[in-house]
Amino acid sequence: MPEPTKATRVHETYALLKNEICSNGLPTGFEAPEPEIAKRLGMSRTPVREAPIRLEAEGPVELRPRRGARVLPNRADDMREILTALEPKAAAFAARRPRAQELAPPEVAISDMESALAAEDLVARAEADNRFRLTLPEKQGNRRLKAFVSAIYD
Repeated sequence: MPEPTKATRVHETYALLKNEICSNGLPTGFEAPEPEIAKRLGMSRTPVREAPIRLEAEGPVELRPRRGARVLPNRADDMREILTALEPKAAAFAARRPRAQELAPPEVAISDMESALAAEDLVARAEADNRFRLTLPEKQGNRRLKAFVSAIYD
């Protein structure tokens, strides 16, 4: 079997780190140098050196010289700005009177959020919330907005 390329290893490391951050495996405030992150993921330092750079560009990580990567908290102001930008899209969607078929995905997501809250499953609740919030750009066929919103909610 061929050796994975450097780009593949970097992407794999990026995906692992992002998943750890999103699932709170690496909670807000977690900070570690490259060697510690590499050991935690069972990988060499090379892909671990590059993946956090990509995460820093997306926002959930801050790179600190001689200290490594630090997971940043979600800021209320960031979430407020995002929601404010999406409100006109939501109003336009509602104004065109969507069919019941179009309303099914957000209704299912809301039901899933309620069930997750009742079960005190915050991970399932967050996943359902993400599905709910991605419905709007998806229904509008705006793949760029959907990708952007998805990255922000991660």
